[in-house]
Amino acid sequence: MVKIISLKKIDSTNSYAKHLLNKGTNKNFIVTAEQQTAGRGRLNNRVWISPPGNLYASFVFNISEVNISINKTAVITSTVLKLLKDHINNLTKTNYIVIKPPNDLLVGNKKLCGVLVEIMYPFAIIGIGLNIEHSPIERAANLKDTFGIVVDPFDCVKGIYEQIDTALRNL
Repeated sequence: MVKIISLKKIDSTNSYAKHLLNKGTNKNFIVTAEQQTAGRGRLNNRVWISPPGNLYASFVFNISEVNISINKTAVITSTVLKLLKDHINNLTKTNYIVIKPPNDLLVGNKKLCGVLVEIMYPFAIIGIGLNIEHSPIERAANLKDTFGIVVDPFDCVKGIYEQIDTALRNL
């Protein structure tokens, strides 16, 4: 069973995961937060607004035995985007979710989900922000307004973890 660390508010789940790894944590784990005050995107100069009601989670995996010989970040990001796309399409019973490389999921032209992969070898930190109840910016979508679906962000975490774990083992 993977350890899940659930927080009310944190600057960034990825930053907190890095902190735990620097302290010597050596097993896979998940960090979730109800709200982030300094969520980050792929470009370090962007800080994302992260209100309560959406999913903010960092999934930490030991990738030392994952068979990736080239750009680990790109391969992991594309793998996670594909499985999240399928997961959300199944949840919404649609095929409206599309991948926008390098790290986003869109519905229409609006961002629904973003993925930020950071490597601290032998670990990969896979940060996921999924808009469930709120669209933090005008050019964003959320599951509630777009599809009429509200899910508990934390109910998604274990299933997403298991899907990522299986996908990484099959690379």
